[in-house]
Amino acid sequence: MADDTTNNTSDELSLFGRKAITLSFTIEGIFGLVCALVSLRRCLGMTKHRSGYVNFYTSLALADLGIAVLCPITAYASSIASSGWPFSATACNMYGFFALFCGTVCIWSLLMTAVEDQYIDKGSWFSSVLLALTWINALFWSSAPILGWGRYTPERYNAGCLYEMDVNDSNAFSFLIGYTAAALLIPIIILLFSVMPNRKVSSMHPCQRSILQGTFVGSDFPLSLLGTLWSRGIVVVVKQDVKAVPILMVASAPIAAKLSPIVNALVVAKTAPGMDSQKSKMK
Repeated sequence: MADDTTNNTSDELSLFGRKAITLSFTIEGIFGLVCALVSLRRCLGMTKHRSGYVNFYTSLALADLGIAVLCPITAYASSIASSGWPFSATACNMYGFFALFCGTVCIWSLLMTAVEDQYIDKGSWFSSVLLALTWINALFWSSAPILGWGRYTPERYNAGCLYEMDVNDSNAFSFLIGYTAAALLIPIIILLFSVMPNRKVSSMHPCQRSILQGTFVGSDFPLSLLGTLWSRGIVVVVKQDVKAVPILMVASAPIAAKLSPIVNALVVAKTAPGMDSQKSKMK
C-alpha cells in the first residue's frame, strides 16, 4: 500500500509540474505576443524615418513575435507530454530550428544596434550589411543541427526541442560550446558594455536611462524570466530532482532569447522626440 501511495503521489506531483509549465508559457505567450505586435506596428508605421535603428527594431519585433508564437505550442506540448515528445521527429527539428533562429536574431539585432551606434556615420549601407549578417548568422546556427553539427532533441520535460547538450557526445558538445560562446556570450557581453556602461543612472544618456527603466517596466522580460525559472524550478522540487544543472542549461537558451523585449525600451528611447538632436550634440 505504501508503494502504491508513493507512486500515486509522484504521478500527481508530476502532473502538477506539467501544469505549472503549461500555465507559465501560456501567460508568457499571450503577453509576449501583445508586446511584439505593438513593437512591430510602431516600427512598420515609421515609414518616413527609416533608419538602421528602425530596421533592427523591426527585425527584433519579428523574431520576438516568433518566440511568442512558440509559447502556446510549448504549453500544449507540456500539457500532454507525459511519456515523451508528443510530436514527430520532423516537428522537433522544425521547433528547434525556429526557436534557435528567432532567439539568435533577437540577441544579434540588439548587438548590431549597439555596433551601429558606434559607427553611425557609415551610412545606411552599413546598417543593411549588419542586418544581413544578423539573419545569415542566425540561419547558420539554426541550420547546423539539421545538417549534422549537433542535433535537435526534446528538452528534459518534453515541452519543446533544443540543441543536444550531452557533454559525452563530442559532436553535440562542440556545437554547444561554439553556439554558446559565439552566438550568446560574446554578443551579450559586448551589448552590456556598449549599451549599459557602468555609470550612475543620473549621469546616463536619456536613451540608456530608458533602456534600464523600460527593461523592467515596458517589456515582458521579468515575467518571461521568472516564468521560465519558476516552471523549471517547481518541477525540480516536486520531482525531487537534485540534478539542477541540466535544467539550468535547458533554460539558458529561452532566458537569453527573452532579453529581446528590451526592444520596447529601445524603440521609446531612440525614436522619442529630440533624441536625434541630443545625439548630434553629443558628437
